[in-house]
Amino acid sequence: MKNFKLLWVLFAFTLVLSASATTIDFQSGDGSGEWVVVPPSITQQPTVVITPHPAWDTMVDGKWVSFDQTGYNGSVVSNTTDVNSPTAVFYEEFYLPYAINSGSATFGADDTMAVYIFNVLNPTGALLKAANWVQDGACADGPIACEPGEFEVINLTPYLSQGTNILAMKTY
Repeated sequence: MKNFKLLWVLFAFTLVLSASATTIDFQSGDGSGEWVVVPPSITQQPTVVITPHPAWDTMVDGKWVSFDQTGYNGSVVSNTTDVNSPTAVFYEEFYLPYAINSGSATFGADDTMAVYIFNVLNPTGALLKAANWVQDGACADGPIACEPGEFEVINLTPYLSQGTNILAMKTY
């Protein structure tokens, strides 16, 4: 399956935040606050829900998304290992009305993904998870990856701020 070289991203994250009485729950493929940019373009475009490969993990929350029909039996995208040249960057924006927040998010991807957060505390972006360049037969070898048990749960609490927060997932 190594020759599969497809880029699929799972915004399979659900973020539950608690501050006072507010809970914010979002997931990939819901069309709310999410977009993708395919460099070198800077144009935002909507994400595309794709069909996952049968070997990939699926979750109750979230859908596998991409920038095109790159899902199972879809178009092939070459991998890159150049940290300065992601194949696509996926974004999820959410607003927090209170100053004290807590939450975590679950991430999965094929093939390789780095996760950042941008907000008033981190205006240039805080790296939450570096890309994993080691590949196995289906995707990256371990978290963040696509097979069962390879999703990564990231504690966002130290990085969240009141106002707009944007998660950026750089895929390679």
